[in-house]
Amino acid sequence: MNEKMGYGLKDKITGRLVGYEVFSNVGGELCGETQTVLDPSSNQTWLVDDIDAAEYARCYSTSWYNADHNTPTHPNGWDPEEWVVVEVEMNTKVVEVTQLTYPQMVKLVYRDEPDHAEHLIKENEEHPIKPDFYLFRRAMRLNRGESEY
Repeated sequence: MNEKMGYGLKDKITGRLVGYEVFSNVGGELCGETQTVLDPSSNQTWLVDDIDAAEYARCYSTSWYNADHNTPTHPNGWDPEEWVVVEVEMNTKVVEVTQLTYPQMVKLVYRDEPDHAEHLIKENEEHPIKPDFYLFRRAMRLNRGESEY
């Protein structure tokens, strides 16, 4: 299922979507509390609901004291000709996941160390704990037939 997320800016050469950073203006006079700056290297993708806001942001930099999410500031060296407005969609699909018990996880991960696996299982019966993420991930990958690392 595709779902529209918004409009963004894509680098024409790399295909990467522009990100953004938010900075505090607290203490500043005659300005908003924060300013938004487009950042091509940020992993926080910049998206807006309005195609016109995306095109405006591509072409025009807003002064720091008025810069917000819809009308951000450009970073140094910004060239609007290097960017194109894009509609961003998210593709979602429900996937089947097999839930494993703690003993099943331990037996998968420590399959070459059965005595250690049994020790961990017995210890967990006496003092139940949740598995840490790394044990969980390794077991889930092994259960799907993938490499555990």
